[in-house]
Amino acid sequence: MKILIVTTRIPFPLKDGGAIQGYTNAMGYVQQQHQVTMFALATPKHGINPAELPTEFTQNIALHTTAVNTNVRLLPAFFNLFTKKSYNITRFFSPEANAKLQKLLQTQTFDIIHLESPYIADYLPTIQKHSHAKIILRAHNVEHIIWKRMAEKASNLALKWYFKLCARRLHVYEKNLLNQVDAVVAITSNDQKMFVEMGCKKPIFVSSGGANIGSPPNFSLPQNHAICFIASLDWLPNIEGLNWFLEQVLPKIIEKNPHVVVNIAGRNMPQKIAQQASKNIKIWGEIDHAQTYMQQNGILIVPLLSGSGMRIKLVEAMALGKAIVSTSVGAEGVCGTHLEHYYIADTPQTFADACLKLLQNPEICTNLGKNAYFLAKTHYDNQKINAELCQFYATL
Repeated sequence: MKILIVTTRIPFPLKDGGAIQGYTNAMGYVQQQHQVTMFALATPKHGINPAELPTEFTQNIALHTTAVNTNVRLLPAFFNLFTKKSYNITRFFSPEANAKLQKLLQTQTFDIIHLESPYIADYLPTIQKHSHAKIILRAHNVEHIIWKRMAEKASNLALKWYFKLCARRLHVYEKNLLNQVDAVVAITSNDQKMFVEMGCKKPIFVSSGGANIGSPPNFSLPQNHAICFIASLDWLPNIEGLNWFLEQVLPKIIEKNPHVVVNIAGRNMPQKIAQQASKNIKIWGEIDHAQTYMQQNGILIVPLLSGSGMRIKLVEAMALGKAIVSTSVGAEGVCGTHLEHYYIADTPQTFADACLKLLQNPEICTNLGKNAYFLAKTHYDNQKINAELCQFYATL
């Protein structure tokens, strides 16, 4: 098949879940012997020089890219309040990008056009006008749920109002979009259920995020046995969750274990978080090798309070045999059992207690890690996931 991926970003470097999943999808199509073209927006947030891409990408994927300024701008955002459109979506549309995409569609034909999230879907009319390909929406989240949950957690009344507005408008947009494409690929069965409840009449295929599963890792804990956090810190739910951990959970841990060390890594580190460096909090900022970082620490925390879909970093940590403490939202969409594959805790006290228990009992960490690894090998192997997804495309 000839597959065109239309996406809001070039999926590299592999330092956040969105990039990892986008890169994995694209290379998965290549590994299944399909011809892959990518049309990607180059945004201020995710701009990258294509020359920095790995050769496995550049040699196998025909990349077309165009610059689009997606920065939130005060006046357009303000005037958008008086429309019914979602500013989350409209800021990704550019007439110049639309013209380049149209030219690509007029000069090449495709069997499948893969839309990487609803944020790229304002280009759908152009795609439908100039292509007869089957159009697939790859939904990594139910986007309006993220904003709805942030509204519920927000204490600032103005923010709460604005987040609710974003959620309402995204809900309408997503609901209308579901039946404008030929099929939807959801990342979890929970998301699939939500799409059906939203009125989706098109085929929905569940294709989870995965990891490249290697041979069993060394399950023995590193000497420092520290807690670690890693996530992209230019995404509001990640910032919200980390602040919750630092302000409400960590003091309870330090009270019982004054020598505990929490390592924090992530791109675009907010100054407010960076300034909290202390003997208990080590700030690493953006790191080059996420797997090495996770392997050097004993416990991974996923303190997410908002969000949707699934956390790819959690699946990667399972594939590395890590002990994990997560909120229910953080582990959403990942099959597994509390106390067997990871610990689930949703209050500051239970989250702190879970971390303390794992710090005090390395053998429990080892057992959790082993169980997590074999679960990931069974359910989240990228090669198997990609093959099944391409089989679904063939049925269309």
